Amino acid sequence: MQLIIEFDTAGPPPPDLRALADDVRRRVKQAVQTLVCPTHGRGPVVTIRGTGPDRIDLQIGGCCHTFARTVKWRVEGLT
Repeated sequence: MQLIIEFDTAGPPPPDLRALADDVRRRVKQAVQTLVCPTHGRGPVVTIRGTGPDRIDLQIGGCCHTFARTVKWRVEGLT
């Protein structure tokens, strides 16, 4: 599993945004860390991007479309 955190902010991210990203990271990791593509044997790639004072965007990826869709379904279940 590859989990990336990025911030689209000028300078260091505000503490509230950092805390929100850390919470999302923890929940996403717990939800998808055991997933492995049955065809290719690879784990998911999830990018967590802090884009505003209290806004987080997620980018879900994987080795193939079918696996990425499975990961997305699992992450969407967190909301």
